Amino acid sequence: MCFQKTDDPAWHADAVYQLYAQNEAQDEYSLCWRDRIVYIDFEGIPAAEQIAIAVEKLSK
Repeated sequence: MCFQKTDDPAWHADAVYQLYAQNEAQDEYSLCWRDRIVYIDFEGIPAAEQIAIAVEKLSK
């Protein structure tokens, strides 16, 4: 297993890494901003609406 960088702008983060296992995307992410790093584990690959809610909560 390893984290791979993704260029998904939906996260509004400086860098986003998604966990991969056996070349399959998993539901775990590391989100990086200048002053913090957040690890988030969803129950399945998140839909755009779930990402938007996470971004809203994390931006406060």
